[in-house]
Order: sequence, then structure tokens, then C-alpha cells
Amino acid sequence: MLEKRQHPSARSTFRGAYVRNQAGLQFVTLRNMSGSGVCFDAFSGAAEGDEVEFCIDSTGVKRGVVRWVKDGLCGIVTHGGNQDELAPHYLAQRSVRLPLSVAVKLYVDGRGEDAMLRNISIRGACISSRSELAPGQLVSLAICGSLFELATVRWVKQGLCGLRFANPIHPSRFRELVAKVQQVPDAGLTCPPDFTPRVKSVWPEEGQTIKRARFSEEQMGLVEEAEAGAKTADLATRHGAWSDDLQLEG
Repeated sequence: MLEKRQHPSARSTFRGAYVRNQAGLQFVTLRNMSGSGVCFDAFSGAAEGDEVEFCIDSTGVKRGVVRWVKDGLCGIVTHGGNQDELAPHYLAQRSVRLPLSVAVKLYVDGRGEDAMLRNISIRGACISSRSELAPGQLVSLAICGSLFELATVRWVKQGLCGLRFANPIHPSRFRELVAKVQQVPDAGLTCPPDFTPRVKSVWPEEGQTIKRARFSEEQMGLVEEAEAGAKTADLATRHGAWSDDLQLEG
């Protein structure tokens, strides 16, 4: 029999993450988290007792053991490292980057050029390219047969370039793309750039209050619904959202 969990759930959420197990790298949905572990939607190959790696934001890769798989969900207990990094105030408002490396095609002013994908999220990608790009420039990117047009160059540094897609990739399409990339013979995994900034918390510490000026009226409506007891997944469905910004205290 499983012993009682020492850490209660700290947050219910509905955001992208990735898990790596024997089946490869997989894009999953984080459902809730606590100081001792996380709960994801069940993923391919998930089995009790398996060692896995997972990443939910810029705090880095964590390791843990699959504790249970039930009703389409999967619980993972972390071991080692700083458990406080799974506390609510560490969860950053940014899309998780999947560290995939594969040859891609970059289109600049209609000209196709070879480039390498270094990581990708539902909102953008990091590539290495010999092209002289500048922030604000519009380009297109072809990844394993999928074309992302009108991507905006956000930054250029140390031979790398950050792109933001014109529209976020739908989660189901993103899962298919991640699987397709890993089927390419020369595809691999990368490490994040060492200059990736640590994103500060956007959620108030205990005892602090949310400043309304930081949110639009629509966002404040979501906050008020959540405070009234609405479930995060229900809010996402009702408002047509799949957003890494939709993270609510539980």
C-alpha cells in the first residue's frame, strides 16, 4: 500500500511539459504539482517503477520514478535535487523548450538555407544558422515537412537565433511533430544554451496580493473565476485556451 503523500498538491495547472523515458521524448500536459512530485496526462510507455526525466520550465530537467498510472493520468515522485523548485512560485510563465536537434530549412526573403533546430516549443524555436538575421525580421521555417510561415526573429546571440511563431502550434500537432523529428536518423537531443535566463516568478509570494494593473480585464476574469472555485481545465476549455500562462493556485 502506498504511504500517505507528505506534500499536498501545491497547484492545479494545465500546461505543456516534456517527459523522457524508454519511448523517447514526449510532449505531455502537467495537471498538478507538489513539493514531492508531479502529475501528468499518461504518456506512451508509462509504467510503475520506471525511471524518467521531465521538464516543466526553465528550472531544468528533473528525475523521478513513476509511482502510479490510473485513469489517463500518471504520478511521478521526484528524488534528489531541490524539492522547493517544484513549489508554485518557481513555475515560470514560458513555454517549455524541447531539446531536439535536427536539420531544418530556413527561408529568408524567399531563399532557402540550411539550419539546425536546437530546441522547440509550441510558441517558437531556437535554431543555429549562418544567415545574418536581425531581431524583428520575418522568416519561415520548415521542420520535417511542416512549414511555419512569418516567424519573427526575437534575438540573435552566439550563432543562435530565437524565433517566435505567428501562431502557437496546437498540442496534438506538436506531439506529432515531436514524434516525427525523433524518427529522423540524424536527430538528437541538445542542451539548453548556457545564457538562458532564469525567469522570475509572476505569481505573488504568500501574503502578497495580485496587482490588477498587471492583467487585462479578460485575464482578471479568469483569475476571479478560479478564485470562485472553477477548475483550470474547465477554464481552458470554456475560454478556448491552451496557454502556458493559464496557471492557477490550487
